[in-house]
Amino acid sequence: MYHERQRWAFCGVHAVNNLLQKPAYDKDTFDAVCEDLAPSSIMNPHRSMWGIGNYDANVLMVILEQKQGLAVQWHDARQEMTLAVLQEYFSTTTTTTPDKEVAGIVVNLPSTSLWARYVTKGRHWFTLLWQPQQAQWINLDSNLKEPKVIGDMQACVDLLQEWRQQSCHILLVKTKAKETTETTR
Repeated sequence: MYHERQRWAFCGVHAVNNLLQKPAYDKDTFDAVCEDLAPSSIMNPHRSMWGIGNYDANVLMVILEQKQGLAVQWHDARQEMTLAVLQEYFSTTTTTTPDKEVAGIVVNLPSTSLWARYVTKGRHWFTLLWQPQQAQWINLDSNLKEPKVIGDMQACVDLLQEWRQQSCHILLVKTKAKETTETTR
């Protein structure tokens, strides 16, 4: 299982790469998206002014939706996460071609590091990856030494509800459903 570890404030890059299960993106790609989002900004509002990452949700959503073609649904801390929401969102994810499907949750919490809390006021991005063969969620937080099994859908919902108390924001991410065309005669 692919698991990038934390480096500087590039948790957004690590979260996306962990979701995709490969080193698909780097700092340069994320910085280019920041420039596209705010081309004339002296201090780009979508990343750290120090050039060490700390990317905002807009950058991750552009990477996931526009560059990867994935479906992304944003939920902030005001929205309750329930088992029904997760099951409905991921119901179109197949278990027959897991190598071609992406199903995961990108989580954003206030950072617990002293540097981030007091200097950059940063937040931390990380990925929860769905493994359909084992019917379990895996925590691929780049701050973890190794991936950690969360459990089934209900265990994931319980964890998200707990994090919601800490101003958790989440991106539900999956491969877009195939468009079906109907012809009438």
